Amino acid sequence: MRRECKLSAGVYRIEVRPVKGNLSAEGECGAWDSAVVQITLNGSEILNMPLQRWCSSPDIVSEITVLSGSRHVVVKTVGTSVFYGLDP
Repeated sequence: MRRECKLSAGVYRIEVRPVKGNLSAEGECGAWDSAVVQITLNGSEILNMPLQRWCSSPDIVSEITVLSGSRHVVVKTVGTSVFYGLDP
């Protein structure tokens, strides 16, 4: 998925791509899925990160905010058990 937004600071492009496979050389994760988010401002990358780093990550990205008129990105995470609804 790719979206563009033209604001006073320039053109922000947000792209979300799937990450499939097993990133662990030991095979601990099996076949698991995640996604990578890439954000650019006027063609210059300001963020490129997975939403979940590996299958046993203690947290998952829940919110990404780009501060208006800047390249500053705020990333919020929640615990995996909260994200998947296992803990209230």
